[in-house]
Amino acid sequence: MAFIYQAGCALALLAAAVAPCDATGSLVRREKLMRPNGLQAALEKALKGQAVGRLFAVEASVRPAFEAFPKSALGQIPPVEAFAGIARSYFAKEHGWVLKGLEPYARLGPAQRPSAVPGTKVLRDRAPDVAAALEAIHTSGHGLSLSDVVGTIAVVEHLVVEDAAGLLPAAYTLNNVSMEGEIENQKLHDILESYLLLFRAGSEANPTDFEDHRKLKEAARASDDWSALQAFEGGVVLAARAKGPKYTYDDVRDIVRALALGYGRWQNDECLEMKATLMGLSAGAPGLVPFDVFHAEPAHSSFQFSESAQYLREIGALEEPEDGSAAPQVRIASYMLGPTNCIASLEYHMVCCLSECEAIVGDVEAQAQSPVTSADELARIVQATAPASGAEAPGPLTEEVVAGLQGIVDSSSGVVSLHSSDFRRWMNTAFPNECPLPTASEAAAEDAELVEA
Repeated sequence: MAFIYQAGCALALLAAAVAPCDATGSLVRREKLMRPNGLQAALEKALKGQAVGRLFAVEASVRPAFEAFPKSALGQIPPVEAFAGIARSYFAKEHGWVLKGLEPYARLGPAQRPSAVPGTKVLRDRAPDVAAALEAIHTSGHGLSLSDVVGTIAVVEHLVVEDAAGLLPAAYTLNNVSMEGEIENQKLHDILESYLLLFRAGSEANPTDFEDHRKLKEAARASDDWSALQAFEGGVVLAARAKGPKYTYDDVRDIVRALALGYGRWQNDECLEMKATLMGLSAGAPGLVPFDVFHAEPAHSSFQFSESAQYLREIGALEEPEDGSAAPQVRIASYMLGPTNCIASLEYHMVCCLSECEAIVGDVEAQAQSPVTSADELARIVQATAPASGAEAPGPLTEEVVAGLQGIVDSSSGVVSLHSSDFRRWMNTAFPNECPLPTASEAAAEDAELVEA
């Protein structure tokens, strides 16, 4: 069982104290004790009573990126572009979440301002003290410690899960079950099935129409993916079975939290099937599918690729030679992360395909342990780094990829910056099926992180 985040332990973790909070030792880096600030107090308030295990999981995931970013003499990172990049990367690779107010730059219209963590809608609505404290740090010119980063991301994750769990009362109502008392196993599964259907429908769900929901559930049970959805739900219930053969509303809400937290990683199997299908349509150029082939999938296919050229162009997924010398092609990695492949669009987030590229970059950062590295060392790391999908590591790099790597070495320092648009472009050549080619706005944002630092 996860042990609970106590106030004393919270203060130690989030005020960057040096002592661990449990017998196994805190994973949070032992930072120099600093004067308490408003952010630490706001984070402690927002996280009070939550399982400390999530803090450890968040820290294990974001530490490599934090360590690989240029820091101040106090060991802090800048609070705007850098932090937004770390947070966006965490949610993309761990949950496939796109947060409202922290969208990828490729999804922002020309009139939209770049997103930052304080502008995340769930923080503004549900934890305004945290948002205000982050804004104050930015205004004061101060930076963020690892504890600040971990705590803020954990708060956002917790608030998003709680929002998703807010669909549970409707699931009870649609099954004519009272939230008072206890329910047995069959009723539990009926309610959880209803919850998952509401969750997948997102903002389009109708939580009050009994007849519509009955038809929706009947159709879902006849679909090809129903058994997989039941297996996912049943696995989460099995993990909570220690609570007994009967379940209170609070027990069921805990299960629903686990479903909401794990849904993105579970549904990513379908994303990997889609990726494999697209790779099978590739006509030789790695990571690219001819546009006419992309649209020519047979009607009986598992996936229907019907997106227009304009849509693909807007999300940076269309390769078009400026001189028109070749037919347009679809960039697999960019297409996979596009909004048409997202579901469960709720008030504060939507669930999309996991970003394999962010996971790969995290592995590179974990091994480099520095904001910069030599070309030879980067080549060694990349050659041994396998995508999370189970595909093999690239192995020996091609002459073209090696030449591209040499081309991004800084002429004055002789090293490669891991936080630059050049590095991201090169990752697209090394992992063309996993890493999208950055759009102009994404490239500018990546370079802005270095300017901010």
